[in-house]
Amino acid sequence: MEAQRNDNGDGSWWSFALNVKLPHEGFGFAYDFFPPTERENWNTALLRLGFVTLIYEWGYHEDDE
Repeated sequence: MEAQRNDNGDGSWWSFALNVKLPHEGFGFAYDFFPPTERENWNTALLRLGFVTLIYEWGYHEDDE
């Protein structure tokens, strides 16, 4: 399920999502950052805290590029 994108009013957007895993699916403490690619023009930052993953994404609307 994709998180709701919140419009900043200047052509950019952001979204925040929370993912919870069952203990047998994974447990860890880590962070990841995924910069934009040619196919996906947005940034993603992940923070894994035990069974919970915080997902923050931001970028620009495709129509404004």
